[in-house]
Amino acid sequence: MFDEEGYNIDGTWPEGIVIKDLNSGDLVKVVSVFPVINKFLWKYRELANKGLKEEETWVVGVLQDFKNKVADRVFRTKALKTPSAISYISRNYLRMYVNQALLKLLSDNKFDFNNIDIAVKRFIDEAETALVALKNLKEEFEKNKSKELNIEKGMFKRSIKYGEIHIRKTYETFIDVESELNNLITSAKTITAKTNKGKAVQLLRIFLGQNNLNKLAEVNITEIAKELDQEDFQKLNEETKKLSIGVVLGRMQPPSLMHYSIIKEALSDNNAVFVFLAGLRFDDKNFLSFSIRKKILRKINGKVIVYPAKTGFIPGLIEEYIKLNKVDEINVYCGTDRVEGFRRQFDQHWNHSDITVNVNEVNRENEVSATKIREAIRKDKFEQFLQMAFTGTQDMKVKKKIFSLYRKYMEKNNGR
Repeated sequence: MFDEEGYNIDGTWPEGIVIKDLNSGDLVKVVSVFPVINKFLWKYRELANKGLKEEETWVVGVLQDFKNKVADRVFRTKALKTPSAISYISRNYLRMYVNQALLKLLSDNKFDFNNIDIAVKRFIDEAETALVALKNLKEEFEKNKSKELNIEKGMFKRSIKYGEIHIRKTYETFIDVESELNNLITSAKTITAKTNKGKAVQLLRIFLGQNNLNKLAEVNITEIAKELDQEDFQKLNEETKKLSIGVVLGRMQPPSLMHYSIIKEALSDNNAVFVFLAGLRFDDKNFLSFSIRKKILRKINGKVIVYPAKTGFIPGLIEEYIKLNKVDEINVYCGTDRVEGFRRQFDQHWNHSDITVNVNEVNRENEVSATKIREAIRKDKFEQFLQMAFTGTQDMKVKKKIFSLYRKYMEKNNGR
């Protein structure tokens, strides 16, 4: 947006003008002085982040310089310096859980797990060095924010200077980068893993960040995993100092009233409940997709977060999907036949000594058989279905619609 005198008051200038030949359809871009103006106004924001090109030299930004040094000096892995680091990991360590992929990456690059404490210290030192560089950049901006850029090209003459918008956005960038570096330092100082390899993987997870880890998880599990979100739990994580979470694992083909009862019990004991759904491949016992079961279960409560489970290894699923930095208690809910097995998994493979884990035996006196529910669907017995299945609604019309859809999905999978 421009004012009456032709000055830009909205933040950025256009890169140029595109002219289209109406006869041939060819497009021609006419680049003018505007990229020079943008470069002037964005300079310090770029220098705080990735960097920018000045004359013929690329000047690395504060945050990118930190990442480059950590990749070289801490992890000794050049691939981590590139913007395509996550793509590199997903290509070379396909079909692995995130922690497995990261451990293999470190091993392949001959990371010294015995000196993990030195690596953590070096990581923190590099972040603190970056904070000093950011402080110096901020002081330089303080001195230069009143400077002007005089532009003259043809009839275009302007004296460009930082307006209120540019100054505010530059300071916001400084605050964002400073906050990110401080969070990295705090996370590195509070690593909870017990083993050297566990600490190394956790440090690499901190370095990559949750967004990149989510991308990596999406690539390496299934297309279904792309539907996942953690917004509700993230909100809880921000609002609550310490969290108690419940964990339930099952096929739930389809969700039953017993499943509903278990999840409600878990909700009464915890801040949030994670349901891991197995049965991702269609066969005679698995006729519903992950997304359909997720939609049904999410109707119980917004604090129910649903993820797919390609394995029954509970500690791995928890570390894969749940941000544990504010969790101090985990309650796992399961039937009698799984109690000992799950307890053994945590005894042998759980690396978070500061998080209490309880494996709770579920009361199954009124157990509902999923086989009987599927039989009722197959034989078109709606009343029997209502007595056993959880549909997430009290509306009878919707219940009938869900029942019809279930029958349709069964028929789609060869009548199974």
